[in-house]
Amino acid sequence: MDPLTSFDLTGRVAIITGGGRGLGRAMSLGLAAVGAKVVAAGRTEADLRSVVDEIEASGGEALAVVADVGHLDDGERIIAATVERFAGIDILVNNAVESGFSTVAQLTPELWDRAYAVNVKGPVFLCNAALPYLERSAHAAIVNVVSPAMWIGGPNMALYRSTKSALWAMSVVMSKEWGPKGVRVNGLAPGPFETTNSARLGREDAVRNATMFKRIATFDEIVPPLLYLVSGASKFMTGSILTIDGGVSP
Repeated sequence: MDPLTSFDLTGRVAIITGGGRGLGRAMSLGLAAVGAKVVAAGRTEADLRSVVDEIEASGGEALAVVADVGHLDDGERIIAATVERFAGIDILVNNAVESGFSTVAQLTPELWDRAYAVNVKGPVFLCNAALPYLERSAHAAIVNVVSPAMWIGGPNMALYRSTKSALWAMSVVMSKEWGPKGVRVNGLAPGPFETTNSARLGREDAVRNATMFKRIATFDEIVPPLLYLVSGASKFMTGSILTIDGGVSP
């Protein structure tokens, strides 16, 4: 068998949350480029429309769903719209994020609730809603986007670090419970990329210098690792994290 055929996603249906900008845009375009039918979900219609237009201009199929994964009803709507348009689901990428930068002492219940709603509760219940359709797929794969900050997060990252850690813990449990159902669940830990949180925290130079390559990754560099995780190339892989951070984390 030609190993390159393992990366072919022709005809598979992929949902990417936060799919309209940054890493999510690169993911949406990248999966479409290898044949996936892409559902880009996010909060900004103009960004999503731009992604869909670019995919369709290249001969692909795509759907934009304006939704906030922090609202569980919106998650249900993403699944319903996907199944109505494409009649199934093969791939789910939970990429949407609420950074919620704050020190522990500055935490408020509102910041806490919003971060956990978008970063943990939303993805988990979106996975649950997608599960009946993923079980019917011969190529079912979930990728939950976590972060190297789980291991090396610094000040002001209480919510970001704790929510990503919680999402990873849930991912491990999903991989154990859903593996027998034929559904693989893995984590992708990107950073620092062009959307690096360090830039917003005023630490971009320090983070750049901490990488082994003394640079911050470009958006397109997330696509090959993601493609590996959602394709047949990793069909014996579940409950694992693929870290793409230039060697910053241990």
